[in-house]
Amino acid sequence: MNLRYEDLFVYRDLTEDDVTSYWEKGYFIYGRVLTDKGLELILDECMSAWDREQSTFDPNQTWRQNSLVGDIHHQSRTALRYYCNGPIVDGAEKVISPNLKGVTAVLIFKMAGNTQTTEWHQNNIYGELDPYNAISCLTAMDDSTVENGCTWLLPGSHQQGQIQFSYTD
Repeated sequence: MNLRYEDLFVYRDLTEDDVTSYWEKGYFIYGRVLTDKGLELILDECMSAWDREQSTFDPNQTWRQNSLVGDIHHQSRTALRYYCNGPIVDGAEKVISPNLKGVTAVLIFKMAGNTQTTEWHQNNIYGELDPYNAISCLTAMDDSTVENGCTWLLPGSHQQGQIQFSYTD
């Protein structure tokens, strides 16, 4: 199957409000980025990667052990295409610069039964880039609600710079 990028992804032009939101709040909401076919393919490929690397939720393991598959772009052709040429690249180029470097592509699962939480943090703490200019692009592939454990953001918190971080129980 030889699908074009437009068959998989939803592209749109960023508005001035999107760019302003990014600089003021620290984020903007792009909207839908995957077509129905793109979502179907990426979910299938990512779930196959999960099944190869992980198992069911284990309450004796850490949040990271229960939730992460690293370098998913090496295991999913659709994820590779998404991270290299999908709408998030276009968006990042417009709000940051056309001179970008991809550092990592991590797939985070919150499987049924996993009630573990993760502490408040700034994502740069995991990469420790200097200068602190990392951005994260969150793409939800399932409905994300308060009841099922959606991500929370603190608008404007990026303006404080990197905040000291420590792991807690």
